[in-house]
Amino acid sequence: MRTMSSSISRVLLLLAGFCSLVPGSQPADLKYKDGALHDHEHHEYVICHNVFYNVFDLAFAFYREPASRSKTANTLLSPISIVTAFAMLSLGTEGDTLIQILGGLNFNLRAVSEAHIHQCFQLLLHIFQHPDHQLQITMGSNLFVSDSLVLVDQFVQDAKELYHSRVISISFKDTKRAKEQINNHVERETHGEIVGLIKNLEEDTTLALVNYISFHGKWTVQLLAEYIAEEDFHVNEKTTIRVPMINRLGIFLLTRDEELSSWVLVQQSLGDAMAFFILPDPGKMQRLEEGLTQEHFHNILGTIDKM
Repeated sequence: MRTMSSSISRVLLLLAGFCSLVPGSQPADLKYKDGALHDHEHHEYVICHNVFYNVFDLAFAFYREPASRSKTANTLLSPISIVTAFAMLSLGTEGDTLIQILGGLNFNLRAVSEAHIHQCFQLLLHIFQHPDHQLQITMGSNLFVSDSLVLVDQFVQDAKELYHSRVISISFKDTKRAKEQINNHVERETHGEIVGLIKNLEEDTTLALVNYISFHGKWTVQLLAEYIAEEDFHVNEKTTIRVPMINRLGIFLLTRDEELSSWVLVQQSLGDAMAFFILPDPGKMQRLEEGLTQEHFHNILGTIDKM
């Protein structure tokens, strides 16, 4: 099988979570040492479905907006990181500002309480960073605040307990020094994976919300070096570049979605995560983008489960 053999104009990265958000997609051999803890977490998982599915819908919405602006540029994003960062930020707001932030994330405070939203994000972060998982995910949202501001203690405590986030006081008077402090912090937190995150800071900056995510997964079937070779990759109709491609025979979770004019390849990672590679037919990228919804994605999962 050869991956990426067709033209792809944009890339959608729904990183860290589709399998954790979809009922029945957890591997059967996932073990929990404490049965009582498992039952408690399962109960919390069920009552948080409304929040998790909302994040799922936002993933597609976040992708379509930047993707619609360009027909050739790649779009790379982590929807869960974005939603989590703004949900954490809402902890320090009230009134219209609170409604606007959570409303922008499609949460209706008449239907779900603010406390419930934050508790579910706490559970979501716990799912990703569970010590029994074999995934290597480094995910964080840190708030760098001017040392001239005094924050409410409850906000600082909630940010730490619910979102594992630190509130760090720094001086923004020297923007070059502040940029270095933020970049050094992120580099340490991601073990050197993310370097130079902040390129510049405005002189009147008083607050910087920094979000980062680093994911290292290992496929259940390891690929040997001899399977990788450089071949042509068609960026668009006029541009072709040489990139490393995987070329091997084997048994794969591969299905055809005629409605989206696409092939879907599922790759299992160690732990409880899967990667979905959706490859549209030439000229069918827009059809895929417009047709791929949460409901349709569940139909794909249903097809995969039957294979």
